[in-house]
Amino acid sequence: MKTILILFLVLFLNGCANIKQWQLPVTADIETEAVNHAGDAADDPALWVNFNNPEQSLILGTQKKQGLYSYDLSGKIKQFLPAGRLNNVDIRQNYLLRGLKIDVIAASNRSDNSISLFVIDENGVITPWEMPKDQSNFPEVYGFCMGLVQQQLIFVVTGKNGDAELYQLTTEFLDRDELKLKKVRTLNIPSQSEGCVVDDTNGNIFIGEEAVGVWQFNYWEESIRDLVITIDNEKLVADVEGLSLIKQLDKTYLVVSSQGNDQFPIYDLENYSHVVSIRVMANEQHDKVTGTDGIDVNQLLSSKQFPQGVFITQDDKNTAPRVNQNFKVVSLAKVLPELQKIGQ
Repeated sequence: MKTILILFLVLFLNGCANIKQWQLPVTADIETEAVNHAGDAADDPALWVNFNNPEQSLILGTQKKQGLYSYDLSGKIKQFLPAGRLNNVDIRQNYLLRGLKIDVIAASNRSDNSISLFVIDENGVITPWEMPKDQSNFPEVYGFCMGLVQQQLIFVVTGKNGDAELYQLTTEFLDRDELKLKKVRTLNIPSQSEGCVVDDTNGNIFIGEEAVGVWQFNYWEESIRDLVITIDNEKLVADVEGLSLIKQLDKTYLVVSSQGNDQFPIYDLENYSHVVSIRVMANEQHDKVTGTDGIDVNQLLSSKQFPQGVFITQDDKNTAPRVNQNFKVVSLAKVLPELQKIGQ
């Protein structure tokens, strides 16, 4: 046992020696059970907050060969929905629909080239939500995110060809009052894109072009189309994967999954400057995160273990033990103080 502890200390110190000044090393607090499919299968996470009982909140994660998982806050599987090749998943809670508040989950579905919708009840049970929808023009849908902008539920689905499509939930007055996913417009991106995120406060849409960087669009303003962050091969290394947002001290930060260096650079959206990069290191319980894919930040959760929310990331390769891919969860209490220091 003593030998193992010494070896772990040596490895930890060697790892710390390679940490640059702009990097923030953290460790995972929990990890989910591995997905049921070998190879590149786990892809993108999200979080459902149980506001009545935060300890019963759920981690969501796609298994892109077969469907959608939900996990409890210890990482144990609660539910699996065999819903097709779901790639990216997102959620918006307290959407007001005909006087009732509902929590909506949606994901890009590569099995039928569409957006799949689900609802989740107060007990955390997920069920499919079927409705008419415009079929995507993409040869293959890929990434996905959603937003709730002034109570308008919007959806962004990216394609393997690069472009993204913007949809919204609308009421079509046909023979009856009918809900429908309706295509709004296409967002032009030169090459393959996947990860995206919507800022609900202002309608800004950020989309990662995997080999280039991050584009900004806007739900209302069609003229906004700017490449705001580019790959520099140090802090941001291809592929650009998942995107998420952190709100702190009246500032908004963009977190990017930098697959090429296993890190998560954070950018200040006032001037798109890099402020710090998260690295999820190994500890005695969990291996380090490598080959990063989808990510999610949720600041609405306030549980005993995660009082300031969570940062969740897909982990490409599990080495301790050697099992299929899964998702690692980091308390935001390890990250926010660093942003507070920068903001002061």
